Parts: sequence; C-alpha cells; structure tokens
Amino acid sequence: MRDFIYYMAKAGYDPHAARDLWVRMAEASKSGARPPEFLSTHPSETTRIRQIEAWMPEAMTYFRPAR
Repeated sequence: MRDFIYYMAKAGYDPHAARDLWVRMAEASKSGARPPEFLSTHPSETTRIRQIEAWMPEAMTYFRPAR
C-alpha cells in the first residue's frame, strides 16, 4: 500500500484522501462482526490508517496538486 500512497501523491492527488477513505471504512464496519486481524488475509482498517499516517510525511514530499 505504501507505493500506492506515493503514486497517488506523484499523480497530484492528496494522499490524505487515502487515510480519509480508511477512516470512513472503519466507521462503516463497526456494526459488523469481524474475525481478529491475525485470522484475516488483509490488515484491519486501524492498521491501514496507522500505516498511511506513518508514510504520509514522505508521500507529501512528492505531492504537487493536480492542475
């Protein structure tokens, strides 16, 4: 996912939008029962949000708003 955030920034899309998406996904999934993350094939929304936040400073070095 890290590469996706960098490509997004290089293409002129604000990478903060990726974090916002996963925050909304986490809110939407609160009502459903889910297996623990270690039994899942994908990271939880919370883990994805933390990863995106960790990668954000570097991604922002590539970001130039699209014209």
